[in-house]
Amino acid sequence: MPESSNRVEVVYGVDIGVYSYAHHQKTGHRAQGNTTFAWARLPVSGPEAASVGNDLPVLAEAIAGDLAAKRTIALGFEAPMWFPLGPFRTEAVQEPPGGLHRLFEARFAAECDPESGDGYQWYKQSGAAASMKAMVHGVMLFRQLNEMGLSPRLVVRESDVDDMPSIVLYEGFVATTQTKGLCKNAAAALMPGKRLNDHKRDAVGVALAWIYRGAPHADLGIRGESLWPAEPDPEPDVVSVWEVIARRAVAWPTDLIANRTCEVVQPVRG
Repeated sequence: MPESSNRVEVVYGVDIGVYSYAHHQKTGHRAQGNTTFAWARLPVSGPEAASVGNDLPVLAEAIAGDLAAKRTIALGFEAPMWFPLGPFRTEAVQEPPGGLHRLFEARFAAECDPESGDGYQWYKQSGAAASMKAMVHGVMLFRQLNEMGLSPRLVVRESDVDDMPSIVLYEGFVATTQTKGLCKNAAAALMPGKRLNDHKRDAVGVALAWIYRGAPHADLGIRGESLWPAEPDPEPDVVSVWEVIARRAVAWPTDLIANRTCEVVQPVRG
């Protein structure tokens, strides 16, 4: 994989879903068959292979290992991870006739894509439900990392990464049938012979989209499109789901994520 940046060394993508688990005396905490939560870990470069799973404690252990090795990672949830407060004008939603405003507006054009259905705008059906699940998953994950004695620097801008091990937080957007098909094909090519369900494929696709933003992978036929810029100017007035997670879970500093958007990436054909 190419060096997408000289800061981030490992990228995680997480497909947010239902999470059911049981605790076994021998194997410990393990997800059960109706779990639709899944994660993928992709090294940005080097010989290390990609890995996937659906156990939250295993994800926490993987992230902890990377942070202990002083690697900066990127972590993305496939769910709306920020939403605007008040009138919001983007290329997707222009000034309405008569100056009337709706409180709830799409954040970017992809949320209005007819193929995505009517439920993928952040405040409707699947979008809102995914954000609620993301809060619970995120709090559980960050609490486990905190219990391991970790206190990484949380950022939503790659430019804010310094010498301290950091987690760059982002959002993945996988909504259309075409996008899910891209994730399926790319995951199969990246991990041949590995049995992957749709949720693990989506998690792989989210991570690949962040790594290959604007720079397609020739063999996998996929690249990432930034639906929301990494450095918006000006920054809109928003609620950050990442900030809510961090404040509820641990006492880590949130000054670099408070009231800030994170980058939103979508897998597209390379």
